[in-house]
Amino acid sequence: MLRRSIAPLFASSLFTLSIAEVRNADATAGLAEWAVPTPSGNYICHTDPHIDKFTIWLSESCQDDSAYAERLIRWKFLSGFVIGESEKGFFIFNENNKQIQWLSTEEELIAARNTIKAEELSRWLEPADAYFEAWFSPLTWKLCRYKVSPPPRKDPGPLLKEFIDSPEMMPFNPPPSSCKAILENELPRYFRTTLKQACEKWPEQKKQAEAQIRLSKTTKDKERLEEYARATSELCAERERYLNNIKK
Repeated sequence: MLRRSIAPLFASSLFTLSIAEVRNADATAGLAEWAVPTPSGNYICHTDPHIDKFTIWLSESCQDDSAYAERLIRWKFLSGFVIGESEKGFFIFNENNKQIQWLSTEEELIAARNTIKAEELSRWLEPADAYFEAWFSPLTWKLCRYKVSPPPRKDPGPLLKEFIDSPEMMPFNPPPSSCKAILENELPRYFRTTLKQACEKWPEQKKQAEAQIRLSKTTKDKERLEEYARATSELCAERERYLNNIKK
């Protein structure tokens, strides 16, 4: 029941850029599909209609019938660059000028990377990491915070309680041990990579969310959307605090 109830919420979420911005407006996102924005505005894609052609690919838009690199095996985000390995070989992609350099071996990749003055923003990432990251939402964050350190005598609210009372299922309702790892190890990376685009666009998207809330047909729908919008604002504020702290 959890999978059935959360799918429409996540697929229609204004915050879930991994699906909302890379699919046609009339399409219905499948839970097996995913896409993650790179730090500088491109995408790692695994979405229709080009999965059969490219499998997992790096592109300016997941709807484009073109790819900078396809059939990716793993990748890493740097400031201004994406480096990775595909079935074709190893590559360094410059996100600013859209140029890609192909290399034959990992040794060549390491040597070429060492000539680039760019900060590493992630570890090596694989499709399983991207799937979880693509479906990570403000509610996942709020749910994990509640599971790891629940506030005493505080009601989690109806929407969060719906998740808590449902069977645990990755990535939507992680167990407490996984939540701890997400908050400690993965969230700092999300703040510097995937959530960069999402939070930068949230002020404008928030206006759309408020319009959706006003048009809600039922009290339950209105409460769910209000909670999601609150969680999104709180997560983006948390990201801002994190970035300000690491600058000090």
